[in-house]
Amino acid sequence: MTYKNFANPEIAISDWYVACAAKKAGHKKPVAFELGKKRLLVFRDSQGKPHVMEARCPHVGADLSLGKIVGDHLQCAF
Repeated sequence: MTYKNFANPEIAISDWYVACAAKKAGHKKPVAFELGKKRLLVFRDSQGKPHVMEARCPHVGADLSLGKIVGDHLQCAF
């Protein structure tokens, strides 16, 4: 999902933005989307609480949307 409705997609002001519909918010697997120039993902923990984070693994830079939800955490595919 890409949001191209920004006047300038190079800049995203610190504010609230719609990430995805609540019913699509990563119950079984993480859901990736782009907001401006950032690739983010959303997933739900074991309690159903949504979490949004960068879609890049800080260790090897892998796409975390390929990972899996394990309890309350996201496990990288690598």
